[in-house]
Amino acid sequence: MTISQSQIIEKLPQRKIGQGESFLKFKEACNVENFPQAFADYVSDKGDIYYWQPEKIHVITKYEDACTILNSSNFTADRSAFVISQMPNVDISLVTSFFSITQKMMVMSDGKDHEIRRKSAYMGIKDLWVNSFEPTVRQMVKSLLDDVVAEPEVEFVSQIARVLPSQVLAELFCIPQADRDFFRNCADTMTAFFGGGVAYTNDVAIKTNKVAVSLREYFSDLIQERRKRPQDDFISGMLEAQKQLSLSEDEIISQATLMLVAGQVTTTDQICNNLFLLLNNPDILQSIRANPELLPNALEEFKRIDPAVTFLFRVAKADVVINGQQIYAGEAVFISNHCVNRDLPETENPEQICIERKGIRSFAFGYGAHYCIGARLGRLQIQELFASMIARFPNLQLSPKSPPERDHYSLAFSGFKTLPILCL
Repeated sequence: MTISQSQIIEKLPQRKIGQGESFLKFKEACNVENFPQAFADYVSDKGDIYYWQPEKIHVITKYEDACTILNSSNFTADRSAFVISQMPNVDISLVTSFFSITQKMMVMSDGKDHEIRRKSAYMGIKDLWVNSFEPTVRQMVKSLLDDVVAEPEVEFVSQIARVLPSQVLAELFCIPQADRDFFRNCADTMTAFFGGGVAYTNDVAIKTNKVAVSLREYFSDLIQERRKRPQDDFISGMLEAQKQLSLSEDEIISQATLMLVAGQVTTTDQICNNLFLLLNNPDILQSIRANPELLPNALEEFKRIDPAVTFLFRVAKADVVINGQQIYAGEAVFISNHCVNRDLPETENPEQICIERKGIRSFAFGYGAHYCIGARLGRLQIQELFASMIARFPNLQLSPKSPPERDHYSLAFSGFKTLPILCL
């Protein structure tokens, strides 16, 4: 006799419920130095999988469960309905342009739509282009460091970590210098709204929607310009993809917006998280100085320990059971990257930073079909920046006078608000 899913659910014990201080409040109250491990412990102490009452989400802390969910057709990457549910006091008609753009992004897509949109973006950010971009990134890094070398104290977030990704993205889109601040501000606004980093009010919704409209108009004009005069850039590559994959112009604009937003904010956060771990562990910095070949491994280990993306999340399309826990259609599941990165099957002593690990993996850039398409470009920036800083500044250190300040600006993202350093 076949047992239905509903019969299985009826036989399950009552699903596990977690309660306590909200994750966001816990993050905000955490000691800067102890945050990564303290947050991983706080999330995992409630169980392998549980329904978290404060945020009304299911929380996943184990690698196997995370893989099951991210590989399952029972969960969707389209999280629009969940995001809307978090803003009960907002008139949703005020953000129609915002959602019309985000819903066509590959990160919000499943199945064939996701496959086509992802393939088109690959044509925009060609491997050959990334490989040839290394000297350009190196020159950008040199220029940034030239600007700060004589300063007694450098505010790393605003002077370097936010600037480098915005310059790289401007090159990716061949954006003129005069427009680059506009793009950086747009990225910050879009990410804060979708990631829950702002108060959801009608005024904030109107502001965000205006930014979405401005981006759509800018990219629409840029598309027309590239049709007339193609360049070796992301939009020109997407226009080639349009011919092969029958993309709409709206889909091109959505993928361009995604590259802008994801490439700016998360790269900035990961750069800062990595630098703090490096400078807060001078023995590791000394090891890298003695053996520079350890740097790429160290950067991967830092991403494992303190990923910029705190949670990956999906929404159940049907009633399902994961590891004995009932999850109903429409409910959101949040996968804790801090926890999963400490539960990878091949990782011994996962709470410890070990830059000599072999084959370091993490969920910092996502997992599976939705693995970050810009990962190579992000790694290139981080590698070039850290290699240059370590080589150029023999006494690189955290500022002893100005303590750093974390920026846990949403449930899903974490970086630094300020990170003062001495470039000596």
